[in-house]
Amino acid sequence: MKILVTGGCGFLGSSICISLKTKYPDYKIIAFDNLKRSGSEINLIELRSHDIEFTHGDIRNFEDIELVGEFNVLVDCSAEPSDTQAI
Repeated sequence: MKILVTGGCGFLGSSICISLKTKYPDYKIIAFDNLKRSGSEINLIELRSHDIEFTHGDIRNFEDIELVGEFNVLVDCSAEPSDTQAI
């Protein structure tokens, strides 16, 4: 089983990746993230310590997702939580 978690280096995404890998150690878990949010790269250390693969990419670019190859399940945890527009 191969599971792709978009936003995999964010708080929610990395937590889900680690929970999935803990519960299903034989599954291949891939954290997919563009690392745009400051601090998200810090989670890479914890993900690697759990044998979770990381792929740098942006979900807005279909070609980035295609590079991952086939997967069985997609868990979407990607989001842009900040609002920088002037009111």
